[in-house]
Amino acid sequence: MKIIFVAAAGMLLAACTTQIHAKDETIQPSKVPLGKFKYAELKPLIVEKMEGDSSDQKAVEKIANELEGCLNMVFPAIKAGKSVADTDTGRLRIEPSIVDLKKVNTGERIFAGALAGSSAVLLKVKYTDLSTQQVVAEPIFYAKAAAMGGAWTFGATDGLMLTRVVENACDYGRKYY
Repeated sequence: MKIIFVAAAGMLLAACTTQIHAKDETIQPSKVPLGKFKYAELKPLIVEKMEGDSSDQKAVEKIANELEGCLNMVFPAIKAGKSVADTDTGRLRIEPSIVDLKKVNTGERIFAGALAGSSAVLLKVKYTDLSTQQVVAEPIFYAKAAAMGGAWTFGATDGLMLTRVVENACDYGRKYY
């Protein structure tokens, strides 16, 4: 009987884990100052992998909106979604992408609590010098909301995780501007 209980408890606890983990790489500085570029082109956020439920879709929209707003402040000459003319010199392309995403929604938090698992996101932002086609930076940012923290806050930490990953990406742009 104890073995069955331990096995059942182990399976329930395994449901709390997420398979999204921080990359082992240290975030490298930009090869050139990002502020040296006269023009910047912000490509739309793309998603490489996510669970795909409505909570994840809303999370993608939130990340896209917050990232666009923040990067517009960091790079004043940004043209969101528009290509910079080939004749322009000092052109920077910014390509954000969600490498992986799992966002637990409020309903899951209320009904399942910590058993709904952790939320996590990996956000990559690729900076390319269009004059040379050289990638000058490609940092990957990680944020996680622990399952128990999400349960105690009824999902507030899950939402804050999205804001935190965007802030980290924008801080990178500010730091190496």
